[in-house]
Amino acid sequence: MISHFRSLVLFITILSIYGDSYGMDLFPETKEAAYDHLKEINAEWKHHLDIAPNHTICFDNDNDRISYHLNLVVNALQLKTPDGFTRESLDRRKELLSILQEYANIKVFPTNLYHEKRTPYFIDDFGVHCAVGYLIMKSGHSDLSNRIRNEHNYDYIADIKTPGVLEWAKEYGFELSELAWIQPAYSSPTIFSGIGDTDGEVTAMCKDETNNRLIYAGDFSNINEGNTSCSGIGYYQAGTMHCLGGGLDGTINHVYESEGNIYVSGLLNSGSTPYSQAVFSGGNWTYVNIPGMEGKEARIGMSGGTDFKRELVLKNDQGSNEHEVWRLSNSDVWEKQATANGAINGISQGTTHSAYGGAFTALTLHLSTGDQQLNTINACLRENNSENWTELTGQVGIEVFVVKWLNETFFFGGEDIPPANVDEPFAPIAMLHSDTLIGLYGGLTPNFMTGNNTSVIVTDLDVVSSTKLVICGEFSLGLETGEVGQSLGVIDLTNFPVFAGQPGPGNILTYAKGSWLSADINFCAILNQTLYAGGLFNSAPTDTVFNQIGWSYDPIYSEVNNIAKMDEVLNVSSKNLVQFNLYPNPAHDIVTIDSELKLQRVSVLDMNGRILLETNTSKINLQNLKAGHYLIRVVTESGERAHKKVVKI
Repeated sequence: MISHFRSLVLFITILSIYGDSYGMDLFPETKEAAYDHLKEINAEWKHHLDIAPNHTICFDNDNDRISYHLNLVVNALQLKTPDGFTRESLDRRKELLSILQEYANIKVFPTNLYHEKRTPYFIDDFGVHCAVGYLIMKSGHSDLSNRIRNEHNYDYIADIKTPGVLEWAKEYGFELSELAWIQPAYSSPTIFSGIGDTDGEVTAMCKDETNNRLIYAGDFSNINEGNTSCSGIGYYQAGTMHCLGGGLDGTINHVYESEGNIYVSGLLNSGSTPYSQAVFSGGNWTYVNIPGMEGKEARIGMSGGTDFKRELVLKNDQGSNEHEVWRLSNSDVWEKQATANGAINGISQGTTHSAYGGAFTALTLHLSTGDQQLNTINACLRENNSENWTELTGQVGIEVFVVKWLNETFFFGGEDIPPANVDEPFAPIAMLHSDTLIGLYGGLTPNFMTGNNTSVIVTDLDVVSSTKLVICGEFSLGLETGEVGQSLGVIDLTNFPVFAGQPGPGNILTYAKGSWLSADINFCAILNQTLYAGGLFNSAPTDTVFNQIGWSYDPIYSEVNNIAKMDEVLNVSSKNLVQFNLYPNPAHDIVTIDSELKLQRVSVLDMNGRILLETNTSKINLQNLKAGHYLIRVVTESGERAHKKVVKI
C-alpha cells in the first residue's frame, strides 16, 4: 500500500518573531507569564512591554496562542493613530484591523512544512494566508500577496523587496514596524524520531503491555541500521531494538500479545515445514498447524475468552478468496466455525461478543445443528459462549482492515470512497452503537500526496483517552480546521452526537498539534504516552509527488526507516462544532444553509483549503465555481464552527 515517504513530521503552528533570535521553546501548555508567551511568539513584544498583560497564562494549543497574540496586537493598533497618513488611509486601516480580528478568532493559520527554524509563511502550500498576507488579499490586492509568495514567501517584512509593499502600507495606514509586529512566523516541526529502523516493511505491530514493550514484525532481515541480523520480528524496549527469539522465517500477517505470550499469524517455516502460527512463550518458539489444514496461511488470530482458547482465520489457497474461522476449544480441539466468501482482515473480542470485519457478503456458519448462511456486508458479530451470529447494518466501508474493542465498544477501520452526494453513507471509520454501525468521518479526504485521489483508508487505531482515538492509514484531514495533516489523526468522540443518543458524524482532529505525512502508515500504537508508527517509509527524498503538483520545497528529514516514535503527551483540544444542513446538495447554483445559527461568516473552500467565496448570509451562490467538491465552513457569532461538503454540478 505504501510507496514513498517524504518526511515524517509533526508540525506545531506558532506565530513567532521579526528580526531577532527565537525564544526558549516555551510550550503553549506551560503556565507562564503572558509576556514570556508573547515574546516566545514574536520578539517585537520587547518594544511593547508596557501593554503586555502581567498575569500568568497557558493555552490548549498553539493556534489559541496565535489568536491571543493577534488580538492583543489588534487592540493596541486600534488605539493608535499613526502620523503621516491621510484620513482615507486611516479609515482603511480601521476596516482592516476589524478584519484582522476576525481572522485571529477563526484560528486558521499557515503550516510550516519545510523549515527547521521558525519561519514566516506568507501563503502556505494549502493557500492559507498569514496575517499580513490576509490583510493584503482582503484589501483587494491578491496580485501583490501572490507576488510576495512567489518572491519572498519565507521572508520577514524587512527583507521583502517586492514592488508595491511600501505603497500598500501607505495606502492602508500601516507603518512597517506595525506589520513586523503583526507578521507571523511559524514554528519548526516536531520530528518523529527513529528507534533503530528495519531494512524492510513493518507489516504487523502490537503492544506487549505485560512486558512493557512494542512488538514489530514484517519483511526485514536486519535492524539497528543493518548492525543486527533479525529475521521478521523484534521488539523495542527501554530505548533499544532487539530481535525476538532469533526471528522467524516466512510471511507474517498479524501479531498480538496475550498474557505475556506473543502469537504470530501467517505462513511460518520451521525447518522444511510450513505452519499457520508461531507462539513465543518462555523464551522459545512453538509452531501450530490445524490438523488437516497443514501449511495453510493464517490471516489473523486472537486469544479466546471462557469458551475457547484461540481463534485463527485461514486463507483458502485453492484459488478462491474464502477465509475460514477456526477455534481451539478448551478441550484442545480445532473446530471450523465459519467460512466467509471473501477476506476476513480484522477480529476482536469484547465483553459479550466477538466482531469480524473484511470484504465479504455472506458467511457459511458451521453450527452444531448444521450449516447455515448469514448474509452480511463486511462486518458481523458472534455472541460469546454461543453459536449465535448476527449481521451488522449501518455504515461500513467497502473493505474493513481493522476491528478493535476500545472504550467498551467495537470500532471498524477500512477503505471507503467519499460519495458524490454527501448524504450517502461514508464510513472509513465506524463505531458500533446499539447494534448499528455509524460512520465517524468528519474531515477525512483522499491523500493526494500518495497519488490516491479516490478513497480514504484507515489501517489501524488505538486509544488516546476515554474519548479520543488515534487513527492512521492513507488519508488527508483537517481542511475545515486549518490544522491540515496526512495519514495520522485523532478522532474526538466528545463531539460525536451519538453520545446524546443521535447518530451523526464525529469530529476528526489532527494528531497532537497537527501532522504532515506524505506517505501512509500501516500501524499505529500508543504505549507509555509515546506514539509508535510502522509501515514502509524512509527519510530519502523523492521529487515525484511534489513535481506533479508544482510545489517548490526544501523539506526537512528525520532519520526514520519503517518504524518511528514521537515522545509527546497526546493531548488534543476539541473544536466547538455545530450542526447544520445544506440544500439542495448537489446543487447547480444557490445552496441554502438550513439552521437557526447566527452566522458570522460562511466560507466556500476548495479541497486544498483555499477560500473561494465568503459571505455572512444563509444563501451561497456557487454559479461561478467549476463542477466538483467543495467545503462549506460556517463560523457563528459565538465562535462555534462547522463544515459540510457540497457538490457543484
